[in-house]
Amino acid sequence: MAEIIAGLCCGIPILVGIGAVTELIVLIIGHAILKLTGIPAYRDNTIVSTAQVGAVGGSLMALPILLTGAALFALLVGITRNLRVIMEGERAIVVILGLAFPLSAAAVGREILSHTNHSVMEHLDYIKAVFVGAAVLGAAFGVLAVMLLACGCACAITWGGWSLASLRPTRIPRGEREAKTLEDMEMRSSEEGSTTSEENPLSTILAILALSNARNSSEEGDRVS
Repeated sequence: MAEIIAGLCCGIPILVGIGAVTELIVLIIGHAILKLTGIPAYRDNTIVSTAQVGAVGGSLMALPILLTGAALFALLVGITRNLRVIMEGERAIVVILGLAFPLSAAAVGREILSHTNHSVMEHLDYIKAVFVGAAVLGAAFGVLAVMLLACGCACAITWGGWSLASLRPTRIPRGEREAKTLEDMEMRSSEEGSTTSEENPLSTILAILALSNARNSSEEGDRVS
């Protein structure tokens, strides 16, 4: 029980901070873009006041929206056990609450700050800013996702090419291959000779004769070539 309480105490401030920052960014982007169009409401009010509305509303509405989403998902799971229906319902819940959060946060923040002598716009102006900011932010995240995917594919192709190149066998010229074979035979015969010369001298003599024959055949092959 203590671990659950500690988790909630740590998670709730983080959730509130994420909600405030998200709503603040959405409203700032929407206000800045609409201000460039010359609309009087956005030109006469500062971006700072809009950011304050987003911070206040986002911090207050993050937890209720999350609890609403959890309750709706639990209700959906209690109604049906069909995995496909649950997944479709989950997507619908995410879309609905993803749209409801910035709109409700802007409305709550505007109402609170309007009673504290802050300069605020009309509700419709904040709704426009929310839609514009959310559209731009969503497009930016989409472009970022595509860029990350392209970079990942490029890295995978490059790494795969290097791996195939490292696995490709190297071709050794015929002369070097024969020389390497002779060196291996000499080393093998010397090792075998060191271990068996005392026990079987005949095997040592035969190994020396085979080595000399192989060397003579390689020399004749080089003269012919």
